[in-house]
Amino acid sequence: MTSNVEQFPRGPGRLTEFEALVAAGPTALDAVPGAVYICDREGWLVRYNSEAPKTISAATSQNSMSTRL
Repeated sequence: MTSNVEQFPRGPGRLTEFEALVAAGPTALDAVPGAVYICDREGWLVRYNSEAPKTISAATSQNSMSTRL
């Protein structure tokens, strides 16, 4: 038996994956071994883990970079 995620409509009160990641505590993102950036649909940075500033520092030293990715 196979299932299709589209068969299960999202009920009221359930978070999207994006909403769940944004709402997750800092340790959830820090559990990922590498830089994690969460951007909204327009490309604005809304969350990141502890590895991310290391890559931002490297990028900003080479060119001008804002929080819009």
